[in-house]
Amino acid sequence: MKIFDYIYYRTYYIYKYKWKDDDPKVYSITLITLLQASNIATLLFIYLFINNKNFEIDYYYSISLFFTIMILNFVRYRKKYINFTILSSRWKDELSFKRTIKGYIIIIYITCSLFCFIKSATL
Repeated sequence: MKIFDYIYYRTYYIYKYKWKDDDPKVYSITLITLLQASNIATLLFIYLFINNKNFEIDYYYSISLFFTIMILNFVRYRKKYINFTILSSRWKDELSFKRTIKGYIIIIYITCSLFCFIKSATL
């Protein structure tokens, strides 16, 4: 979960301080939920492909999966031990070089997650 905490922290920070958004939590949690749902769906598609099973995921299943994960993320990041203040104290003194490298890793992770999801959905 640490990677998602870090992505939450970085996107929250960007929306709050660079783009001056009033509600950065919504964007951060939505991005994390999108990544988690696409990762779960990718694993499901790969499992079905390997086992040669045909399973069609309908619209309502997809939406319910997405919103279930989103609700769990809202609960997770509303707790006092995983809010932005705690995450900020953990990573605010991060070296600029490390922050840049981790930023590139986040971009690669997001790109790979979405690419794998799209690719596995078309198998």
